[in-house]
Amino acid sequence: MPLPRFALTPGEPAGIGPDLCLLLSRERQPYPLIAIASQALLEERASQLGLDIRVTPVSPAAWPEEPTPAGALYVWDTPCKPPSSPACSIGPMPATCWKP
Repeated sequence: MPLPRFALTPGEPAGIGPDLCLLLSRERQPYPLIAIASQALLEERASQLGLDIRVTPVSPAAWPEEPTPAGALYVWDTPCKPPSSPACSIGPMPATCWKP
């Protein structure tokens, strides 16, 4: 019988969620644990925190079947969108709000 898979969504990229995902990944998990997040963001944040975490990309076409080992995190890469300027944070987002 295949193991159940668990997914994490760390929420706001500038919040504590990415840190919590990385801290959780320091311990072996008894099931595949998949973060649905930006792989680049998690790798950068792990470096900033001084954590040696192996980020392994996964996708619906290639879900992990094994428990997540200590020091590793399965990631379904969902890149962050560019930030908008504060003046554009309310109402519809015109193209001029996106920074290059």
